[in-house]
Amino acid sequence: EKCMGIGKINWQSEQKRIQERQKKGLLTMEGLRHGHTFLQLCDIRGYQETIFDMEDEEQKFSDLLDKIVAFNTYIIERYAGMNVDIMTYAEDLGMQVGPMLSPENFERYILPCYEKMMKPAKEKDILIHMHSDGDIRTLIPFLLKSGIHVINLQDLVNGIDWIKENLKGKVCIDLDIDRQRITPYGTEQDIDDLILKEVKELGSAKGGLMMIYGLYPGVPLKNIKALMDAMEKTECPDDAVIYIPSDKEIEKLPVMKAFTDSLYGGLPIQIGYCNGNNHLLNAVEYHRSSEVNVACTDLILLIGSEQDIEDDYT
Repeated sequence: EKCMGIGKINWQSEQKRIQERQKKGLLTMEGLRHGHTFLQLCDIRGYQETIFDMEDEEQKFSDLLDKIVAFNTYIIERYAGMNVDIMTYAEDLGMQVGPMLSPENFERYILPCYEKMMKPAKEKDILIHMHSDGDIRTLIPFLLKSGIHVINLQDLVNGIDWIKENLKGKVCIDLDIDRQRITPYGTEQDIDDLILKEVKELGSAKGGLMMIYGLYPGVPLKNIKALMDAMEKTECPDDAVIYIPSDKEIEKLPVMKAFTDSLYGGLPIQIGYCNGNNHLLNAVEYHRSSEVNVACTDLILLIGSEQDIEDDYT
């Protein structure tokens, strides 16, 4: 019987629980305990001694690391054998500014461990989900190299613009919404603006965007409501289409000026959106002015020439 570090695992019960979810067609998401490798080293050796061991190239440190990896890999192999959908590798590697260890030591000591522990899941075509709090920007290239499919990271600590430039379209972004500044201390409008910006800047059909929020004591109830309302604003129904010709929140974004100046020569414009799914084609339209369509998901455009329109508009 193996132990997660926080209690024993009853593998028969685990298999039964996972199979029941699979029979219902539900997502199965399992993996290692939070802090499975680097933080486990810090728990055993202490943070300062762990960093010293890396710098001193201590052989006993490498031996300890091998044992932790073997322990973790066994757990991954057991869950991989149950054909779960997603394997999770949660471990905090970042501080408020910068990572907890140098990129060089991460690449030398921790990255090879991650790759070994991810291998059993990859062999089963299981999606790899990685989580880390804190500023992990200098470690992201190594995490991408390891072959992760989903990265759960904090928004404002790493920067929305940085995340967009370095992760959008490359990996699924599981965004951890700010819980240090705006949601506890900002206004309801600040929260609404934040969520809108994150959805518009980071949403991509290539990699996808998920959002998660950790609610902690001290956040005003009105701000909690504002956050929930903001995340539900752009509904996407399965059997209908929502058409918003002018969205004032989108039009506050820098893209409004960019479109106005570069595409329309300074003419007044509107920016809106269509959300939903069409199952019927019963009308077409034309515009005397150009219309720009930005596709967030697959769509079909029927394009014709205005000169082909008859006098009765058919």
